[in-house]
Amino acid sequence: MVPGITPVSDIPGSNRRLEAGHITACKLTFHYPAGVKSVVIDNLRLLPPFNYDGIVDAFGQYTRADWPGKVANAQGLLAQKQQEEEEIKAHPTVPDRDEYGGWASGPQVAPTGFFGTVKRDGKWWLVDPEGHLFFSLGIDVIDSRPDGDSFTFVAGRKEMFTWLPASDDPLGKYYGYQKRIVYGPTQQGRTYSFYRANLERKYGADWLAAWRASALDRLRAWGFNTIGNWSDPALYAYKKVPYTATIEIEGNYARISSGIDYWGKMHDPFDPAFVQAVDRSIGRGSEKYRDDPWCIGYFIDNEISWGGGNGSDKEHFGLVYGTLSGGPDSPSKKAFVEQLKSRYATVEQLNQAWGSTFASWQTLLERPYHPPASLAAPMKDDFGKFLTAFADQYFKTVHDAVRKYDPHHLYLGCRFAWRTTEAVNAAARYADVVSFNIYRSHLDPQEWGFAPSLNKPCIIGEFHFGAVDRGMFHTGLVTTPNQQARAAMYKQYLESVEDNSAFVGCHWFQYYDEPLTGRSEDGENYNIGFLSVTDTPYPEMVEAAKAVSSELYSRRGGK
Repeated sequence: MVPGITPVSDIPGSNRRLEAGHITACKLTFHYPAGVKSVVIDNLRLLPPFNYDGIVDAFGQYTRADWPGKVANAQGLLAQKQQEEEEIKAHPTVPDRDEYGGWASGPQVAPTGFFGTVKRDGKWWLVDPEGHLFFSLGIDVIDSRPDGDSFTFVAGRKEMFTWLPASDDPLGKYYGYQKRIVYGPTQQGRTYSFYRANLERKYGADWLAAWRASALDRLRAWGFNTIGNWSDPALYAYKKVPYTATIEIEGNYARISSGIDYWGKMHDPFDPAFVQAVDRSIGRGSEKYRDDPWCIGYFIDNEISWGGGNGSDKEHFGLVYGTLSGGPDSPSKKAFVEQLKSRYATVEQLNQAWGSTFASWQTLLERPYHPPASLAAPMKDDFGKFLTAFADQYFKTVHDAVRKYDPHHLYLGCRFAWRTTEAVNAAARYADVVSFNIYRSHLDPQEWGFAPSLNKPCIIGEFHFGAVDRGMFHTGLVTTPNQQARAAMYKQYLESVEDNSAFVGCHWFQYYDEPLTGRSEDGENYNIGFLSVTDTPYPEMVEAAKAVSSELYSRRGGK
């Protein structure tokens, strides 16, 4: 949020100003508390209204501040481009890398022609097609396609922009029309991509091929060896940087609420229609990649709703609560009732264990059931066993389809954002690599000390941090005070990942900053890029990436 904005009411879509006399309480929530907290709130007050007029310039930058690297005109944009190209030409890659970005002088295993995994001296590694040990350093969302997230709404707020092109302007082609559906009230209307317009200013009218080549050159020069999730698939064909492929399971089948349904309800893996959807989605999604040695493997799904692993019973067993709230048409509930029948000879025995009053098994199946606030030990045990069966069914179904359609590439898991022990253990049984999206300042050795016990390699699909010292309004999910601190935290994060023997890589989210006035999908406006909206690299981040990657293999390998 921009400092100084007058608060508005919490009624969705309302612009009514909040009256100080109507405030009765202020609530702070800590998502990841670590012990007792003391918080002092002082000098709390409402500020005058913030005037948004003319806050965005022709390049998509904030107009009311200056900072190193800010673009003043098209000539400055071209001068930055020339300087960067000279630097990359002088230092095209970090030392001691093979063609794929693996450890050229390090230990070698028998090459298979595709990526694999190996455990060596107690540490997990990826292995590249040449048989060299490989630690995956990647960047997500390397993308400038028309359906990408570089667009921001201009409809209804044109006064915020000092310049917008006329429709017949050559840069008018970067208008779009989109609908916001993720957060808050639905919004739809005209959008614009300053990022794509800047790419034309920088690389010329036929900028796309030049931009793709530049992105690949940057990755190699900065020490990255992986094109991460949500990136432009056209980059893969250049055969310069390995990549992870992305497949979403899509179809019409039953779903279950876990109570933490941020991106939507969870797949019901017991529905035969889900099994068919998995087969269809993976069959189609793997077609282009199954014979490509540059493909590391597949992330299947992203941040799906497993429920919470560190909260209350209701959070931990959220999928069980969601299952029990269903009726006889729920495949998941049918599976749970059958599991209970295998443990309890009669419904009376179940009632005695649970403290319930079901008249029959059919009653349990047909009627929604809401567990008591305090769960008896046998009930917790049954809930845990069903979570395990649920997760096993999901991961086995996906695993079998991956192996059916692509025997060569790694199954990289589902990118846990919310997790339970049961789900993570099931992922380790069926996935080749277990994936997590971990938005923290570093990988805490206490919190993640369990990872080696999974006896499978792990990878981080997303992490980032930002600052608001260079014309951006939001730091993203992890905050730093400035770009220097941001670069230092990057080094700290990478080293903490290297120090965990289970992890074989991490991927930064994302390539470029989100629009200053919010991406059209959901309004996010985070400073989370290695590049600004003008395609200008943040030099502190680039230097930190080079430094960390230069010593990566010797540090990880213990040399």
